[in-house]
Amino acid sequence: MREGSWKLVVQHPNAKPGSFENERVELYRLDRDPGEQTELAAQEPERTAHMLQQLKQWYTSTQKTKTAQPGGW
Repeated sequence: MREGSWKLVVQHPNAKPGSFENERVELYRLDRDPGEQTELAAQEPERTAHMLQQLKQWYTSTQKTKTAQPGGW
């Protein structure tokens, strides 16, 4: 997810499809670190939490109008 120069990356290793189990988040500031070398989630916990909340809200809203896709993702 992007918000201005900030990029939030969320991974869910070994999670059931469509779940948020095993959540692992990373945060980068692309205007200062375009190569995504410095992970900032621990240094920016409020921004990380805010962006994660926005991402989850977006996901929930898209599930209300989703259409089935042959073969899943």
